[in-house]
Amino acid sequence: MHFFAELYHFFGLNEALFLAINQHHATVFDLLARAGSAIGNFWNLPLLVAALVAVAMAPSWRHARRLPDLWPRRETVLRLLLVLVVGWAVAMAVVGTLKVGLHLPRPPMALGEDLVRVLGSAETSGSFPSGHATFAALVAATFWRPAGAAGRIALVAWVIWVCMSRIVLGAHFPADLVAGCACGVLSAWAARALLARYARSQRGALARGR
Repeated sequence: MHFFAELYHFFGLNEALFLAINQHHATVFDLLARAGSAIGNFWNLPLLVAALVAVAMAPSWRHARRLPDLWPRRETVLRLLLVLVVGWAVAMAVVGTLKVGLHLPRPPMALGEDLVRVLGSAETSGSFPSGHATFAALVAATFWRPAGAAGRIALVAWVIWVCMSRIVLGAHFPADLVAGCACGVLSAWAARALLARYARSQRGALARGR
């Protein structure tokens, strides 16, 4: 535990970087931070699922053969949907376990409410890892393969936006965000691995049935 604490604080750089960002505010940055935090919330999954289902079921998918670069195939969208949902479940389990198990204080509790500027309601514990960063990274990792160059730049920008918003709002230290991003990427990888294994087992069962 002592080693983890040293690594977490990283010779004070974790707190110093947090304060360098958190203590500098402007109206536009605060508005962007609130928006980034709102759209990066873990509980926005149903909205994203609904959007993917709408894309998969839209009438335009029938024209995919004529417009392959403008409209994704239904199979591709449904595959992404499965990775996202399974990855979200894995991420929830991992993040929830770490938050409860480590029970690290949020910046206002760790550094003092007079030093940390909090926008919105202050939270006290469960700082590590960041659920918002986990969700943002999970979404980015899920859509990374089919995104293309421009899409990947947008996904990286989305993750940075969500992560920076949590520091501006006074909700997380940088180490929480790095750990959250790692959880999100690993959860997407685990989801793909689990789904691939399930698909292989199904193919094996069909082969044996013949």
